[in-house]
Amino acid sequence: MKKTIVHIIYNLGRGGAETMLVATLKELNEYNNILVTLYPDNHFGTDLPCSKYICLGVRSLPLLPLYSLKLRKIIRDNKADMVHSHLFWPTFLSRLAVPKNIPLVTTIHAFIASSVEYKRWYIKWLDQFSYRMRKNIIIAVAKG
Repeated sequence: MKKTIVHIIYNLGRGGAETMLVATLKELNEYNNILVTLYPDNHFGTDLPCSKYICLGVRSLPLLPLYSLKLRKIIRDNKADMVHSHLFWPTFLSRLAVPKNIPLVTTIHAFIASSVEYKRWYIKWLDQFSYRMRKNIIIAVAKG
């Protein structure tokens, strides 16, 4: 039986993180890959190399913690063996939603010190707060 990985990302626009994720999914045939996005933007069309594509349809970032219940249900219903998050907001949501008995892997796609998001004080605070709540394995993809 194939193990299940839930991948979560902001959207499927044509950015570097999104392109890397889709390319990685093509190499993970031995897994049942569930792809979850916060927003519906999708530049890759219907040919996504995943078992299931789910858009949470987030209406507003301040409401994001409420979507942790929806993500937790997706993880439970699909019997996820691991969750892999990409970028800040999906990682924040994943830290709130992923049960402690399921490994959480996060890929950071930018040098944090130069990232526009991390220059805001509340982003730093949310990152530190959520990391204290839920430790995770971090993979960094950046020049630096």
